[in-house]
Amino acid sequence: MRIAAIAFTAAGYELGRRIQRGTLGKPQRVPPAGRVPRQDPESPKLDSPETGNHCRSAQQVAVSDNSSGTVSATEWSGLELTRCDPGGLRAWTDAHFSDCDALVFIGSAGIAVRAIAGLVHSKASDPAVVVIDEQGRYVVPILSGHIGQANQLALRLARAIGATPVITTATDARGLFAVDDWATRQGLRIANPERIKAVSAALLAGNDIRLATEFPIGGPPPDRVVHDGDHWDVIITCRTTSADDQALHLVPPAITAGIGCRKGISAQAVEAAFRSVLETAGYHPLSVAEVCSVDLKANEPGLAEFCARRGLPFRTFSAAELAQVEGEFSASSLVTAVAGVDNVCERAAVLGSGGYLVAGKTARQGVTVALALREPSLHFEDTSTEEESWAC
Repeated sequence: MRIAAIAFTAAGYELGRRIQRGTLGKPQRVPPAGRVPRQDPESPKLDSPETGNHCRSAQQVAVSDNSSGTVSATEWSGLELTRCDPGGLRAWTDAHFSDCDALVFIGSAGIAVRAIAGLVHSKASDPAVVVIDEQGRYVVPILSGHIGQANQLALRLARAIGATPVITTATDARGLFAVDDWATRQGLRIANPERIKAVSAALLAGNDIRLATEFPIGGPPPDRVVHDGDHWDVIITCRTTSADDQALHLVPPAITAGIGCRKGISAQAVEAAFRSVLETAGYHPLSVAEVCSVDLKANEPGLAEFCARRGLPFRTFSAAELAQVEGEFSASSLVTAVAGVDNVCERAAVLGSGGYLVAGKTARQGVTVALALREPSLHFEDTSTEEESWAC
């Protein structure tokens, strides 16, 4: 996870430094307003006292300090901490908003709100944004509390610095099931995030929500989450759902696409074959976690371009590795002559997923595609920790 922080004042900057170094158990006196603390050799040099929201140096620092405190010295060492000069806040925010998983503003919440106001787009894609006051008393998530995991980041930061987390999302304040937070922590993808509001509103109104799932979920369901009924509020499946379905659709990324192709194939041809197989087999595009092939295709431009456009990881295996995959696969002597193994797409899909075929080889205009599925492990009692979710 990439987390970037910016401090507006000298006191806020020192707090950020202590977070980086893991020296949070060693409180330091904050100087009165208008006075600058004594600088250590690594700090950006200040020319004059800090006041208000003026930021001075815009120098990004990398801290290496083995001091021990209430948290490990390396836990937050990857935090990117910046001091900004007057007028530099907008440029910093513009540069980091789309590239980071989370932004931390150390200073006024009002300044942070104005800095991000023109960049906010969607709860499905915006980064987590958290504000800490310069004295380290309060930690407030202000954007993407659930899907972006700002609430979890705020809780972790608050615990680290001994601050009070201020969580304002209604389901959390009422102790109710937050479906988008749970889905994100389970690694599920949200096909129609506009439906989150209806599910949360039903819970806040005291109603049950009905959940259907293609895969088993461990642990007892939360209060007001039931598995019976004649309609569903939440559906967990790799399959596509009807356009008329009003349920919130959560998609496990459990599918591996195995792809073979002729030399010089275009990205458009790969896309057309991929889309055709998904539509025929009835799987949602969000269910695909990665693409696998034979190492002969590791540098195939069209295949690489397709994966880049889709944002899909691309892995390859040697012909010997593919040949060792157990199972019944369609065989081709032509493929054997070219690739050194009788089948690429089916074997690559199964080997990459560690699961089983759900859509066998389909050939289209020089591209072969197969799909394999590995069932996800889902739990109502989330066993992941905030530290794992937010490792810097």
